[in-house]
Amino acid sequence: MGLFGLVIPLIWPVFALGINGIGRIINGAGDFGPMIFGTGERLLLPFGLQHILVALIRFTEAGGTMEVCGHDVSGALTIFQAQLSCPTTHGFSESATRFLSQGKMPAFLGGLPGAALAMYHCARPENRHKIKGLLISGVIACVVGGTTEPIEFLFLFVAPVLYFIHAVLTGLGFTVMAVLGVTIGNTKVKYTSLRIEA
Repeated sequence: MGLFGLVIPLIWPVFALGINGIGRIINGAGDFGPMIFGTGERLLLPFGLQHILVALIRFTEAGGTMEVCGHDVSGALTIFQAQLSCPTTHGFSESATRFLSQGKMPAFLGGLPGAALAMYHCARPENRHKIKGLLISGVIACVVGGTTEPIEFLFLFVAPVLYFIHAVLTGLGFTVMAVLGVTIGNTKVKYTSLRIEA
């Protein structure tokens, strides 16, 4: 194990260059950047690796850099939160929020509940009562809490090819919302997400 600890620092820079390269590709892809991000996030989800891509976009220059209230801020979520707390900012940056929650809305509020309904209708009539509770609780977790894993993992095991199509369509949702100029930003309800203007 000690040898492993000595070797990793020597090979890690190669992985770091690859991760940074992905960030540059996403940031430089214009309106297709959100699609690459959204599709990549969904494809990495079954392996638990989506957090690497999400953190890369939310907290580094790959998510954008902007001056907010006299300070240079990097990362899509960091820019959004800085604009949220800046009293002189009106509206939010489309270039930063295009990587945040609004791209997930079409899939979370429409696509995955539709997939759950399709799974219910495709089940044999004698088995529908067995899966109804699982599907309903998965849809509630998805729509109310934004936790998609119950439906997506069920979807992945039932129809892996359709899961890939779902990942591409989720990425397309990111692009459509970016092209339309939607700036929802972060949808987690925390004290930093609430802004009351007098």
